[in-house]
Amino acid sequence: MNDLLRRRFDARAVADEVAAMQRALIDRGCVVMSFTIPDIAHRLAPPGIAGALSRRTRALSEALRRASASTGAILLDLAAHPLAVDPRMWSADRLQVGRAHV
Repeated sequence: MNDLLRRRFDARAVADEVAAMQRALIDRGCVVMSFTIPDIAHRLAPPGIAGALSRRTRALSEALRRASASTGAILLDLAAHPLAVDPRMWSADRLQVGRAHV
């Protein structure tokens, strides 16, 4: 999440780093699980920033999907599940997954 907020965010560069870590672990016999990030920009950011943050989130999720597909890592695609953006799943700071009150 922090990378999404950086001025010079690059989804492909982040995903390339993730893929390198995944490959290194898989090459050593590990089972690797990764995940996409749900788009919560509309809950997190002011309207002027929400659109850009949403585009970055979608770009990162797509890049992580490609990275995991190329390495064979298991991918939990949280971005594809509506429940992942339910406000009850997030803590008060809206940055951390909290205890669900469903």
